[in-house]
Amino acid sequence: MKKKCRWTWAGRLGWIFGFCGAIWLWAAWLLPTAVSPATVAVSGSRVTEGNYQQKIVRVAYYQEPDWQEGAGEGNVKRGYCYEYYQRLAPYANWRYEYVYGSFPELYKMFLQGEIDVFAGLSWTEERTGQFLYPELPMGQAQYIFLKRSGDSSITEAPASFNGKRLGTVAGIVESSLREFVKQQHLRTEVLAYGNTGAAIAALQEGTVDAVLGETSIGVIANTGLESFVSGGTKDFYLCVTAGREDLLQDLNYAQESLHQVMPALTKQLGDKYFRRSNVSATLTAGEKKWVAEHDMLRVGILSNYMPFSGTDEHGMATGIVKEILPEMMKLLGLGEKIQVTYRSYSSFSNMAEDLHKGELDVIFPMFSDMWVAEQYGLAGTADVVSIGSDFVYAGEYAKAKERKIAVVRGNYMQLAASRSIYPEAEILFYDTIEGCLDAVKYGGAGGTLLNGMRTYPLLRQGRYKMLNVSPTSEIAMLGFGVAGGSAELLNLLNRGVSLLPDDYVMVNIRTYEQDMYEYTLADFFAEYQFLVIFLLSLIAVLAVAVAVMYVRAARTEKKTHYVLQRALEQAEEGSRAKTNFLFNMSHDIRTPMNAILGFTELLKKNKDKPELVNDYVAKIQSSGDFLLSLINNVLEMARIESGQETLSEEVINVHELVKNVRAVFEASLRAKNLILQTKVLVEHPDAYVDTTKVRQIFLNLLSNAVKYTPSGGQDMAGNQGAALGLAGLRQVPD
Repeated sequence: MKKKCRWTWAGRLGWIFGFCGAIWLWAAWLLPTAVSPATVAVSGSRVTEGNYQQKIVRVAYYQEPDWQEGAGEGNVKRGYCYEYYQRLAPYANWRYEYVYGSFPELYKMFLQGEIDVFAGLSWTEERTGQFLYPELPMGQAQYIFLKRSGDSSITEAPASFNGKRLGTVAGIVESSLREFVKQQHLRTEVLAYGNTGAAIAALQEGTVDAVLGETSIGVIANTGLESFVSGGTKDFYLCVTAGREDLLQDLNYAQESLHQVMPALTKQLGDKYFRRSNVSATLTAGEKKWVAEHDMLRVGILSNYMPFSGTDEHGMATGIVKEILPEMMKLLGLGEKIQVTYRSYSSFSNMAEDLHKGELDVIFPMFSDMWVAEQYGLAGTADVVSIGSDFVYAGEYAKAKERKIAVVRGNYMQLAASRSIYPEAEILFYDTIEGCLDAVKYGGAGGTLLNGMRTYPLLRQGRYKMLNVSPTSEIAMLGFGVAGGSAELLNLLNRGVSLLPDDYVMVNIRTYEQDMYEYTLADFFAEYQFLVIFLLSLIAVLAVAVAVMYVRAARTEKKTHYVLQRALEQAEEGSRAKTNFLFNMSHDIRTPMNAILGFTELLKKNKDKPELVNDYVAKIQSSGDFLLSLINNVLEMARIESGQETLSEEVINVHELVKNVRAVFEASLRAKNLILQTKVLVEHPDAYVDTTKVRQIFLNLLSNAVKYTPSGGQDMAGNQGAALGLAGLRQVPD
């Protein structure tokens, strides 16, 4: 009887939702193609896409490091100017067509109206009639003069430039230098070079006496050069070719819009591309004096502030601080001169005290809290890294922040941040950060502040799994501290910090995060306690089930023992029979296979002798037929096991049989230099036999004879074997 299908309301709703989902997926796949945007058409200086129009603007693009890189079709582009172009384009509704060449070539094309915009030009009275300036600059350039170290003939006094040859890079900097020479009424020769490297080389070789360059021209430590005077600062503009007031209007609107949404864009681009300067790499006289008087930088670090600083199991300093300072010395060219040593402290106060005693030169870490620095009489360097802070609490945040705040004793940075963020809370002191977290966990304190980079590694411990985390608005700037009055060392450290790549700390600090806490088995159990309980319960249930099954099996063991024993004996007998059969069969198969391989080799060597080829082919075919018959015997395994083995008799010629058997061994006999003599003594050569089995008997006898006869010998075993084999043949009736 068939059951009638009944639809429930849940089933109907599921079907409806599934159908709607399928329709939605089909539409999502189809519609992007069906309603694709209109074909883009290029017409004159416009790109039309539906109602959206972009002006194609021809841009001068010359190669200059950190300013415009990747000049050439298909090259990857980057740099201050390139990024500024891309930020500006959406607001100006421009699409760029880059025109490549040298600065002089492109500038000439710009004046002739063959290029629409040219970036990086400073303002001069003469230029106002040659092209159009926007209302806002695209940045500000800082210039410096470099000279050979020890050359006292040229100083910061402008008059010392008279009679000198000044080098620079063709383009923006060249125009600024020529303007400087004109304003100062100097009698100098200005030589422009294609790139910064060429200008620096000319200064080193003595071709020029000084070089004017931007502060982004690169680090010059250990080059024999030094900066001796600032060339000042100057605004530079993205200018428009004469007669294109429409582009100037677009540019003014775009720059104003960009300034409103990203007021610090030019500073960010400057920091990104021009941060590491030769000014930072060139030491002042006071700094050189400090370096000359010191061959060691003694650094005090906190022993419990990983991943920034700490002490390993051997009592040695560890943390990112061990990477930062050597790298700074290396960038300053002092890597071989200044050796950095470390001393660990558990208290910031003790570390600051030793700094004032003169037992240390630098301390780390120090946060940029000016009030606290004043209390300790310290001066801080530029920021090495900025980090956020997290408030760790139990229960509800609103109640936790109004209660007591746990702080590590002697950690003035944590103390200052706690008082700044939660001024009404009571401060409780503990010896370690684990003590603070335990106080929060067990209700002794409402919460505690953690350095944002320490939060996750510390709270990985299973015992703190129940604690909650809330990011705060406090951003801590981490750097180095020196004693007040150590201006030369402070400047030296600031120079080193400015040379570090922006992401240096964040890239290298991951190595030390894993050293903050060793994840233990106890932490695993605490973190996954419900999973552990479930697994243990499951194991217990399985153990009981196994025990029940074992008892049942024991009760029936005696009843089934005899049956199992008999089955085992039969299986062993069958296994032995199969083993013997396979052993014999593998032995039998090897003989015709060797013959096939041997005659194949002879066939390759004598392929130009037809009579031999035919003979070898016939013998290979004969051996192959025999091999096939042996393989067929493998399929007789089932008959052998069931006792139903039968003979497959057929008529054969005895002489042919002996000839074929002998052919199988020709290669083996030749290899061992043996002579096989055969005699066929039969009255009737045609007989009924099971060809495969008779041939197998002969092959086994001859195989043993060949195997055990030494090389060069003779044996009559073949004759005996033939006589033995033919004894059972039946004559074919006439």
